[in-house]
Amino acid sequence: MLSIVSNEPSSASANSQRINVINQAVWEMDALARVLPDLIPLTEDQAHYVARGICGRMLRLTSAIMCALDDSESDIDKVMARLKLVGAQQG
Repeated sequence: MLSIVSNEPSSASANSQRINVINQAVWEMDALARVLPDLIPLTEDQAHYVARGICGRMLRLTSAIMCALDDSESDIDKVMARLKLVGAQQG
């Protein structure tokens, strides 16, 4: 498990760099999830709808990651709520 806390003097800088990398990766995942459904034509094979479903879940996951990284977000229940499925998707 990754620990962000360290007693090393340079840990604040390393943590900041790590968070920047995570932010960039999550931003890219979010952007891809927003673009992909429009690139798949609406046909009878349902691929478009599958892509929309997968990308919707990706957006929920990226939202949870960004919420968890936000220092002002101290309530883990709010982060967990972003991961939960609602409605007909619950199992």
